Amino acid sequence: MTDVDPANRKQRVEEEWKAITLAVAFAGAAILGFVVWRYVFHAPDDLAETLSRSRIVAPFGVIYVAAVTFSATIWRTMITSRQADQQRDQLEKLQIQIDQTEESNLAALLQKGAEFLSNAKDNSKVSAGIASLEAVAESGNERLAVTALNLLADFIETNLPTQGQTSNLRTAILSLASISDRTERTSTRNIVLSPRGTVTIIDPATLDSSRRFSTEPEWLPISGVRTVTYRGGKFARNFDWERLNPLVSFDEVLFESCLNLAVDGNQHTNCTFSECSIASLRGNAAESNRFESCSFSGCRITEDNDITALSGFNYFRREQPPVLMAENGKILEQPDWAEMLRVIEA
Repeated sequence: MTDVDPANRKQRVEEEWKAITLAVAFAGAAILGFVVWRYVFHAPDDLAETLSRSRIVAPFGVIYVAAVTFSATIWRTMITSRQADQQRDQLEKLQIQIDQTEESNLAALLQKGAEFLSNAKDNSKVSAGIASLEAVAESGNERLAVTALNLLADFIETNLPTQGQTSNLRTAILSLASISDRTERTSTRNIVLSPRGTVTIIDPATLDSSRRFSTEPEWLPISGVRTVTYRGGKFARNFDWERLNPLVSFDEVLFESCLNLAVDGNQHTNCTFSECSIASLRGNAAESNRFESCSFSGCRITEDNDITALSGFNYFRREQPPVLMAENGKILEQPDWAEMLRVIEA
């Protein structure tokens, strides 16, 4: 048994009601006219009898008009419904054409943005490329929007280690973060940032050789991507650390003069913190990283840390000692912090 197309079914029903309406109108008019002519006009030449017969025939006239009106109303309703369906189909086709045109325009804009970004040395073209990709990323086309975000992420990953903090790279990073905040879209990229190139270092005393990064790029916080991994390089000043991607890790990264750092051993490994203020330590961060002249004033330290690893030139303000606590947030018995850290007056 085959399905009947809804449009064809509606058209068939409309034709049926058209036929019913015409049949009722013409057949009813013929029958009623014949009855009036034969029964009323051929009555005896008596006014009272003629009026009596007219009253008998009148209800049939009312029934005739009602029947014609009923069938005609249904027929007209079917016509109106068909016209509405046709208008809706036309609008849908028009919307499809608009969407296709818009997607073509967005695809062209995406391609142009990618071409501009490929010429990283031309600042004006790079700026135009970033603006083009921003427009695509904030459009209603999810597929092309994510592609635009991926192109921005690729541009950052390729150029930040070698070019440093240029204005275009700052703009690209800010665009990626702000678009992600506004649209809740993120790039599907897993960014890995590491210095490009190494040099061989020979210890003259032992003649042992080791590989070292030839450059130490200065990083910027990145968000709006799936994951970010920083390897080597440094953060040399304070940032809004909440702007960092939630899934971020640091390996052998130098932090200099950074404030309110939350250091987690699951994210920070073999990192060096120099003259920073540490807000919290957790996940064996104390022993898996190095701290030089850092402030631990008010720092919340979980019990899984070897606090003796913090001894040296690190310090805290007398009125704000660190706080040793359990993983669940419970405050534990406090050690003598002055035995491990320098105490300074406010």
